[in-house]
Amino acid sequence: MGYITLLRLIFIVGAALVLALRQSRMTMMIILFIWNADYAMSVGIKSQNE
Repeated sequence: MGYITLLRLIFIVGAALVLALRQSRMTMMIILFIWNADYAMSVGIKSQNE
């Protein structure tokens, strides 16, 4: 799986979860935290591989 594809997948899944669960503010904060942590980890893994 390519790096760009992975980032797009992270974005699509995160956006869908935010839209689906937007009633609860705490749930939204947890999803956004996980979304950002996943993105940061994928960037970190990519930078280590270079």
